[in-house]
Amino acid sequence: MNKFDGGPQPVLCESVECIRSAAMLLQNMDATSDPCKDFYKFACGRWADSHVVIDGSNSWFIERTKYIQSKVLDILRENNTDDEPEPLKNAKTLYKSCVDTDQLDKLGNEPIFEVLDNVSLPRACPTANTANGFKLARTLALAQRVLSMDILVTISLDTDSETNLTTLHVSPGLGFSSLPELNLISTDLHIARIDSREVLLVKMAYIAGVLAELHPKGNASTFSTAAFKILLMESQIKSDTDQVDIDQDPQKMTFNELQQLMDEGNSTGEPNNRLDWAEYLKELLKDLTVTADLSSTVFVHGPSYFVALARRLHKVKTESIQRLIWWKIVDALAPHTTSSMRQLRDDLLRTLFRTSGKPSRPSRCSRIVKSFLNMAISYKMACENPLKHTTDKVRRMLIDITEAFKSLVTEVQWMDKDSKKATLNKVDSIRSYIGYPEWLMKPGELEEFYDGVEIKNGEFLRSMLNIKAAEVSTLLNTLGTVPETKSKYSWVSDPIEVNAYYSRNLNAISIPAGILQIPFYFLGLEALNYGAIGSILGHEVTHGFDVEGKDFDAKGKKVSWWSPQMLEEYNKRAQCFVNQYNNYSLQSVKINGTQTLAENIADNGGVREALRGYRTYVKRNGPEKALPGLQHFSHEQLLYLGFANVWCQSSTPENDALALGDVHSPSRYRVIGSLSNSPEFSQVWNCPTNSPMNPNSKCILW
Repeated sequence: MNKFDGGPQPVLCESVECIRSAAMLLQNMDATSDPCKDFYKFACGRWADSHVVIDGSNSWFIERTKYIQSKVLDILRENNTDDEPEPLKNAKTLYKSCVDTDQLDKLGNEPIFEVLDNVSLPRACPTANTANGFKLARTLALAQRVLSMDILVTISLDTDSETNLTTLHVSPGLGFSSLPELNLISTDLHIARIDSREVLLVKMAYIAGVLAELHPKGNASTFSTAAFKILLMESQIKSDTDQVDIDQDPQKMTFNELQQLMDEGNSTGEPNNRLDWAEYLKELLKDLTVTADLSSTVFVHGPSYFVALARRLHKVKTESIQRLIWWKIVDALAPHTTSSMRQLRDDLLRTLFRTSGKPSRPSRCSRIVKSFLNMAISYKMACENPLKHTTDKVRRMLIDITEAFKSLVTEVQWMDKDSKKATLNKVDSIRSYIGYPEWLMKPGELEEFYDGVEIKNGEFLRSMLNIKAAEVSTLLNTLGTVPETKSKYSWVSDPIEVNAYYSRNLNAISIPAGILQIPFYFLGLEALNYGAIGSILGHEVTHGFDVEGKDFDAKGKKVSWWSPQMLEEYNKRAQCFVNQYNNYSLQSVKINGTQTLAENIADNGGVREALRGYRTYVKRNGPEKALPGLQHFSHEQLLYLGFANVWCQSSTPENDALALGDVHSPSRYRVIGSLSNSPEFSQVWNCPTNSPMNPNSKCILW
């Protein structure tokens, strides 16, 4: 285990980064544990001693996100300067409007009523009287244009492979709010394990409470009845969406054919309600530079849903569907108005998620502004530290990681020549977005990026809706054009997000500037950097070839290059991971190996690629200095410590139970699962054959 024993004393790295990394690792490690029995405990056994759990869970990702949030808050609190671009000033204005709760209370519920007016809905909860003259298609289209809300119908853009032009794509829509839901400290939570009856009662009480706030002189029993009817209608629509196979390819047809499909699906007689696609398109594209009609092409995801929707619209009362749409919009707007409305929302979420913490208003507002104007805030952070040298180094690391993946593909025995060729072609085609966009610092570019966005001082909700409306108009105005695959403004993610991403549709990975901080980078030794951010790079590269990514080609099209025999070989190895992770448990509850399969494949590939990438680095640059206090560990051992340290986490049993619904395995098994499958890990740490971290049976895909 100790390559320095008995030899000359190694030269120590005494930089600030190395000393900080050494202290961090030593503080987190449980050196009394056997790394060949439980490497997660060895690397992270004392992490919880110095990292406080808040609201159920804590991790490096949570801590460093809070650090970024504090920097964002500092920026938004600064006074404007004359030389700042207008979008940055707008961000500060939006923040000030958000924290001015006195002004929000003064405006009262009028902002909600104005939006209801703009989408042709009544100010009061719909009844049989308001149903007269209701135009369903027009209201749905207006909800899209005004709020970017997908109610009953989700609208997006797709590319027609025959014409190479952008085309409308429709799919089921549940009406989720397009405005940020940031009342919780953590946004990555699942509904607590409370029985369905309690959930129903809690939601009914919330809806009735909101209705009472909107109309204080109304009848409480009437509000409760309306709440029940809304939830009933919502559950019926959801049952229609649940019938759709999300993996099914969309069907290409015209809007006229879609209209006929829905009309023919109706029962006999005149329908109570009908989704008129001609009316929908007219309102959706009103005052834009593009047009579409019933003869236009549309990609339909889940035609069965639209048939079911037509049948439901046919038989339900008009006020029932109008009331559901009305509530979806009110529900999206209410938390961004008065103190009373926010309190109702907070109480609902705390009950459903069993959380106790509550972020401050400034914290909420900074996160809201960041979600809308992240490029403006990124501009300010890039001015302070553009990370140019860092980005260049990470890009060089990515080349090493990519070459490592290619060497793994070349070596595998189960793939045939054609499959290997297609795989190598795809990995060579991966685009990368690292750090900040190059255009961000160029004069005038930020203003052009946010062209059409209007922020009104003291009008928080209206300003947010102005941003959403501008986004929708900009997107719809690209209809019928050749998609810009290399637009100068294309960027896969928020540049200051503490995360990393792979996009199957773009065949691109994103390593935002936000994750280029300790403990992911700036660790002093490249051995640690490759273990931390390097394994994350490998994770994202491998996503292009996981159980989902493998079905997309080099251009991001869902075109599989796998023969039946190769699919059989692939699935056989994938099933090994399913079986392996099915045997792991947290709080006596088994992990779902199928649900976590894609992420597990990426974890396993990522750490193997990181080691190979580091070995390439050493061949190119020579051996590194030793880490003080940890000089008895080899650099490759440090690489694995750097990898495991990234996933150190502490959480409550309740949070552990909720986390099992995630597509990622719990952090402990992200480390143990991937390293126990790695022959290289066992060699580097001299783990005995068939020890817990070196089992005889290993799962290896890449």
